[in-house]
Amino acid sequence: MGKSMTETVIDERGRVLIPEEIRSSTGLSGGTLVAVEKKNKVIVIRLLSKGKREWRQLCGLVPKRTGKPDWQAPEELKNIWH
Repeated sequence: MGKSMTETVIDERGRVLIPEEIRSSTGLSGGTLVAVEKKNKVIVIRLLSKGKREWRQLCGLVPKRTGKPDWQAPEELKNIWH
């Protein structure tokens, strides 16, 4: 397994940009399911196999949890109902 080291920055929301070269060589794209693990002082991002999924997941009944919700401003909520 070839090792590759590239520096990147964590943004204010905790997101990390994985360089394009690494994404393309590992098959990562938007929506790819990964596991993030901490091993001592090392953070490991590991691809998860696509395996079997529950019926609820296939129908979109399991919400995706991505962090803190982005709440709408009160004015935006009022416009939805008009």
